[in-house]
Amino acid sequence: MEDRMDLDEDEQAIAQVLSIVQVNREHNSFAKSPSHQNVAIHEKGPICNIDCVNILFVLDTNFLLSHMTFCEDLLRYTNAEKELAIVIPWTVLQELDGLKSNEGTCGYLARQAHTFLLEQFQQTHTGIYGQRVDEQCRSGEKGDNSILDCCIYFQNERLKRVILLSDDKNLCVKSAVHAIETFSLTRKTHAYDFLVSVIGENLKQQPKSLSQAPAIMEVDVVAVPSPSIVSSTRASTVDFPMDAQDNSAWSSRYARVDATTVIDERPTESLDIAYDYPLLSKQEILASSHPRTLKLLDQITKVLVEHSGILLVAHLTNVWETEDLAIQTLHSSNSFPPQNINDVAFILERHWGTCFDGYIPFKESSRLKSIALDWEKWMLWAENGTSSGPESNELLLDAILFWVKLWRVLSRQNILQHPLQTHSLVYQAMQTRIASINEPSAYAKFREQQISKWTERALRPGLLS
Repeated sequence: MEDRMDLDEDEQAIAQVLSIVQVNREHNSFAKSPSHQNVAIHEKGPICNIDCVNILFVLDTNFLLSHMTFCEDLLRYTNAEKELAIVIPWTVLQELDGLKSNEGTCGYLARQAHTFLLEQFQQTHTGIYGQRVDEQCRSGEKGDNSILDCCIYFQNERLKRVILLSDDKNLCVKSAVHAIETFSLTRKTHAYDFLVSVIGENLKQQPKSLSQAPAIMEVDVVAVPSPSIVSSTRASTVDFPMDAQDNSAWSSRYARVDATTVIDERPTESLDIAYDYPLLSKQEILASSHPRTLKLLDQITKVLVEHSGILLVAHLTNVWETEDLAIQTLHSSNSFPPQNINDVAFILERHWGTCFDGYIPFKESSRLKSIALDWEKWMLWAENGTSSGPESNELLLDAILFWVKLWRVLSRQNILQHPLQTHSLVYQAMQTRIASINEPSAYAKFREQQISKWTERALRPGLLS
């Protein structure tokens, strides 16, 4: 392999490259001029099965230009590790095409990077993937937002773990707001050490061609699922929709119950009608010990209780290709249809393999019971001050994001894109209540809007006071 020009230890040169990229990006200089080579890259297209990949490394232009050796070494591993792949955003291809005509160092680096990518995309099998123009959450995004949109698309729509590699601190901050993991290489770092920090010791042995020099790196990792790019920042502290007709007894809904305990106290008709989780009334919220916390928890619980049932029906039907068998199997448990958070935890744990295999590690299922029990403690604390509440906003957010991760996988597009037709009264009731369940794009929009509200409210100062 030929030696590449690299700027890994030249901070001034890295800053200069970053500045040139930022200026051109701010003016959207290269948005309308993809070259014939860029088009050829996508027409020829490497064989990189993105559906089989779990972790994606999205390269920003400045990172690719400044750290070519690192990127080459990283590609060696993505070629060898089936769960890893590098993603080149369409915007990066456009920017490289525009920058390669520049004079001086930046132009040379752009030509070098462009040639490197073209060589890789012409391979039959490769661990590098080019973002296509239709792979986006929002059309028309420009500059940093187009790179961010690329990350959000693969994390939210394709349900991949995404790590953005960029030296642009402003873009890294934007990414962190949306819970995208980021990595900035500011000192000499080797790809092997970086990957070990990402996936642990399961990484295959380091290729002999890579040096064994010790590494020092600066990693900004936000190891949480991503809230949507859609956000809501209303100032009101009690701003979820209220159900003024709800007169339910709080103690009966949130008494502490072990998620693995089988309770046979449900009315027989619960097998025919999906459980309707009533929100607390405005009066009940305002009379509680911790109104803002209570309202947030109550709203999230309603979604988890009401939506998990229909999504489980969809998953089991997808596997067995018969709704009757799916519903019959679910009804064999006294936790279906779910009526509280412990029911949700129980049925999700019971059907973990069917719903989450290949998307979330099995070890995560062990958290279901403890998080559900903590959740009900927090509900009691928020309602009347008994039990104990979350120790911090971060602890509450961690629990919320756990449920968010499960919800996103449960409602992934390949499950929702095949509407079910059944005579089951349970399923019919669920469909009636969740009107957008058979419209994947509408449901995904609803889901991401709710997640954005939840995560924003979870971090509000004074929420737990």
